[in-house]
Amino acid sequence: MPSTLPYLAVFLFVLAFYVIIAVLGISRARKVDQFYVMERRAPWLFVAATMSTTWLSLWTYMGGLGSTWNWGFPAVATWFIGSAWGCYFACHYLCPPLRKGGFMTVADFMGDRYASPRVRGLAAFNISVALIFYLLIQIMGLGMILEILAGIPYVVSATLIISILVLTVMLGGQWSVVLSDLLSFTIMVLAAIVAILCVHFFIIPIPEAIATSAAKYPDLWKAWPTIGRMKFDYFWLASYIVSWFVLVGGSAHMINRAFIAKDIKTVYKGYGAGLTISVFIVLLLYVTFSSYVAVVPYEAMNEFPVKSSDYLVPWTIWQHWPIIAAVIFYAGMTLAGTTTAIGQLITMSTAFGREFWARGIRGGTIEEGGKATDKEIMLVTRIAVIVLAAISLGLAATRPWIIIIASSLAGALLAAAFFPTLVLGIYWKRFTRKAAELTLIIGFIFGVFSILTWHFLKWFAPFPTLYNIAVGFGVAILAGILTKPSSNEKYVTEKVFQTIHKPEKLEVTRKDYIDLAIIALVLFGAALLLSYWMATALP
Repeated sequence: MPSTLPYLAVFLFVLAFYVIIAVLGISRARKVDQFYVMERRAPWLFVAATMSTTWLSLWTYMGGLGSTWNWGFPAVATWFIGSAWGCYFACHYLCPPLRKGGFMTVADFMGDRYASPRVRGLAAFNISVALIFYLLIQIMGLGMILEILAGIPYVVSATLIISILVLTVMLGGQWSVVLSDLLSFTIMVLAAIVAILCVHFFIIPIPEAIATSAAKYPDLWKAWPTIGRMKFDYFWLASYIVSWFVLVGGSAHMINRAFIAKDIKTVYKGYGAGLTISVFIVLLLYVTFSSYVAVVPYEAMNEFPVKSSDYLVPWTIWQHWPIIAAVIFYAGMTLAGTTTAIGQLITMSTAFGREFWARGIRGGTIEEGGKATDKEIMLVTRIAVIVLAAISLGLAATRPWIIIIASSLAGALLAAAFFPTLVLGIYWKRFTRKAAELTLIIGFIFGVFSILTWHFLKWFAPFPTLYNIAVGFGVAILAGILTKPSSNEKYVTEKVFQTIHKPEKLEVTRKDYIDLAIIALVLFGAALLLSYWMATALP
């Protein structure tokens, strides 16, 4: 049996890595604007790294790769299309206006836009509940791979992981989160490259693997008239695309990455670079593992600790890969989970501390005429970190059924309530405070209802998100038409719109063009390599 010592050593390195960053961040997280948004000083490379690591997540390096092996590249690429477009939508249509407005959280915008503590609190609550599901995936996945590779019991693994993430957020705030993302980004890119090189040169050439898998399972690479080995139809395709579009485009932890940027150009450049590099990583990994069935046949799932494709990556790198490649990829997997989890944790806690508590319950900060001091906000935020982490750990300890579709559940909640309220709030002046309240309340109730009935009664197939986005926008638009804004609402809305939609000229330099050319060449090179492999392998 392979040794667990190398993987245990990597895990201890990751723990030490986060402890050091947390301690270094103490002096940079003493004030609210430091803790929440890094004083808005992040350059584009920081934004690109934190956006990319937050988006990729452990799912990309674990569950997604297991699904490509099980279903095939066309099937899994469908939800990646929705995810990529969601990221693009957030980058170009949500992040810039919110960054112009100088907000610290998405719920901060909600409260100011509708001049309503209730909307602010409902938005913060909606964000926290939705992201708990997404955070749960990271914790469970990390616990699983540690259990297999490092030999640490699942509950102990999950507890250690959540504890170190809590320590990092509490001590270093956003500075520690972003710095850990920047350093992790390098290792995650290296892990993806190592995975491709390892499979291609040490296990089986990828074109040969594609040809072998296509010969044995022809449907694995097909996208017409059905998709993949499981023969999914196009309604399934639409559901997945919409689900992931909303999950990424409407996720507060993705949008919050823009608030640290030093200016609007940094937002565009950082998100563009991060999206391009992420697409490069995912395309190469997905094609590689779609053909991995040539190495690990489907019958081998009976050998996994649990008969689930989620275990494919940790189990097979342990059994089949050279130790150096396996350890590097394991480090990338671990950091993919921790970086996403830490981004979600700070997003939920800051939304709760400043928006739900300080500005919702306490009537605002001292400067705003309320009762909440900076010290109180920081204390409540840190308490929220502990409470939210404990809830996530408690859920993860039970290994619930939602390990595979938890992210889709988060998407369902976001689609019916938060996403319509955010989008219409930014672009429709006629969308009133009362309409926002109704959308957040009704949308949340319907989201929970659709999830429960989908699981127990098989309603809203194949995923509730498609129905939730229709219901959410339907309720929002109807409520916006039927309700009238007060004179104060009109004044506040006009003031907010003048700020968030203020024209701003972007100064483009020669270096910007050089950076763009390099990023474009990277993506073009990846596309060329994939095209060559598939053209030479598929009939």
